Amino acid sequence: MPQPTLSVLIAAYQAEKTIHRAIDSALLQPDTEVVVAPDDGPQKYSGLEIEYPGRVTVLASSYRAGPGRSRNRAFDASGGAFITMLDCDDYFGVDALDEALAMARQSLRQIAFLRTVYIHEGTGMVCRELPQSQTLSFETFINFHGSIHALYPRGMWQPYSDHRVSQDVLFDANMLLASEGAAPMTNAPHFKTIHPASLTASTDQTQINTEYALILKTEAHPRIQQLFHEKLHMGKRYHQRQSSGFTHSFHEFVSRSGIRMIPAGDQ
Repeated sequence: MPQPTLSVLIAAYQAEKTIHRAIDSALLQPDTEVVVAPDDGPQKYSGLEIEYPGRVTVLASSYRAGPGRSRNRAFDASGGAFITMLDCDDYFGVDALDEALAMARQSLRQIAFLRTVYIHEGTGMVCRELPQSQTLSFETFINFHGSIHALYPRGMWQPYSDHRVSQDVLFDANMLLASEGAAPMTNAPHFKTIHPASLTASTDQTQINTEYALILKTEAHPRIQQLFHEKLHMGKRYHQRQSSGFTHSFHEFVSRSGIRMIPAGDQ
């Protein structure tokens, strides 16, 4: 294909059952390429290049280097003028990428966000979602307690960090800061799948809270500090509820807790 308008970066780990759904949702946008970076050793994805000729590139496989490093590898192999990321078990709603591209082109820094909807694996039931709005503010992002993927110009790319749990949130926060604290957001959704066995959906919050505390020691920007103070606060509240017999996942806890808005600088 000619030089793509958009590159969608997919880190693939045990993705055989979901990778086609992810790719199909990305390729609804006609001038899009998908770059798949496998991270599960001997798993085979090379057939995808035959199934999607000229539109999908599959890189050599690594083994448990982590999603951040896989996305970095995918970016290096991509050619799109705009970039976004998709987890291998997630997918874009119809018109989501078209909407995000149009918004990005009209925005100050050419950055837009895809509205996140969390759904349960298997049932397809919505757990929680960002409200429909034309704008994503930093305050809304702080209180959502989830990742919200950006679509942005190639020149705005920032390599993903090694923070395994928090790398998406940290990346999103920096993109919002680059947009002066607010950016356009699609009404069409980006669907994130909640797997009960995953760390972010589990009832074990200890490791996540430890990483939030690490971010607070390493990130000096006051808005980043505010973001992770709030995440750590909510994580501690969840841990306290667990001690009282609460057995639901963190996502369900946040959904039941509602939005807790805090003023800038209140840490």
